[in-house]
Formats: sequence, C-alpha cells, structure tokens
Amino acid sequence: MVHSLKTITFLVLFIFSLMAINAQSTQDGAWSLVKENGKTRVYTRSNKDSKIKEVRIRTQMNVDFEHFIKVLSDVPKYNKWVYKGRNAKLLDQINDNEMYYFMESDFPFPLSDRDMVIHSRQWRDPVSKTYNSKSVAVPHYLPKDKKMVRLPMLEAYWKISPRPNGGIEIDYQALADPGGNLPAWLINLAITQGPIKTMEQLEALALEVAPASSAVGDDK
Repeated sequence: MVHSLKTITFLVLFIFSLMAINAQSTQDGAWSLVKENGKTRVYTRSNKDSKIKEVRIRTQMNVDFEHFIKVLSDVPKYNKWVYKGRNAKLLDQINDNEMYYFMESDFPFPLSDRDMVIHSRQWRDPVSKTYNSKSVAVPHYLPKDKKMVRLPMLEAYWKISPRPNGGIEIDYQALADPGGNLPAWLINLAITQGPIKTMEQLEALALEVAPASSAVGDDK
C-alpha cells in the first residue's frame, strides 16, 4: 500500500497532539536539532527500546503560567486543540494531581480510527515552581472498540517553567506508537512536520480563553 503525504502528515500531527496530554524515558543517543522556527526548536533521538524516535520540543509562550496549566488540565477542551481529537472525557479523577482520561482520533481512510486511555500525573517543584506532568498509555484500562485501534504506547512529559519577566518556558518530550501496522520508518520519515503547528494551536487556545490580564507581552 502506498501511503500518501497527507496520511504521513496526519500521523505526525496526531503523535504530537497526544501530548496535550503528558519523555525522560530510557533513552539511547544524543538529541539532534532537526527543525527550528522562531522560538520553537524540535529535536529527535533514537531510543534503544523502540524503532520510533523520541521527540523533544523546546519553546516559549507569552501566556500566563497558572492559566496555561488550567488549559492543559481541562480534558474536555482537548477536542479544541488536539489535532483530529474527539470525544475527550475524564474517566477518573484520582486526586488533584492524578487522572485517567479517554480520547478518540479520526484517522484518514484507509487507516482505522484510534482511541486511547491515558494515565496522567502532575507535580510541582516547591522551589522553582516548575510544573511537571507525565502521561502513559494504559491500553487495557477499558475494553477495546473493535472499530478502533487502541493506542498501545505513549510516554510523554511536560516541564513548564514560569519566566522571570512573564510567560512560560516549555520542555516537552515524547515517545508514541500509533499502533496498527504502520512501519516505524514511515512514522520517523515525517516526525518533524507537526510539532510547531501543534504548539501554536495550544498557545492560541490559551490566549483565546485567557482573561485580558493573563496574557503577557514579549520578554525582551
């Protein structure tokens, strides 16, 4: 089967969109800068436990720190900024810092749609005030829908730090497998095409729903 460029691009956007959701995993190799666009840099590296490369995104956003954390933690709003995401819902709020949630993703024909169950934990450094979040896929948490492919693996980490003069610094790492029979080379081929757009959409949403006093100016 010949995979179209549209399908490849979709896969990349999907993988990076998951991360709204939340990779300091066991690594192999050094990070390589593969794409840069203004304030955003995208890196990849090999992983000894997977044929799919890890991705790291470092960027800055001119949004209020506390407000951004609220947006990132609002599961129903994932439908608004997770690429092709739908039916996002909270399954179990264990406490203020731990939850399980579900989401579906509309894949282009002839690929099957995906769904996923994610376990997410959040914590803050009491000194630096840095926000940290770790998300992992738990594919057996719910019975599988025969019409869907259940996401088999995701490890994603957010590290969000308030900047001294306003805004936030983001360091995001992820390793994800969309499942099915997609070859690793196909995923790796286009792995740098989606991150910048994904982060831009998240920033736009954070600014859109923020109170006027929450948005901050450029840090010169």
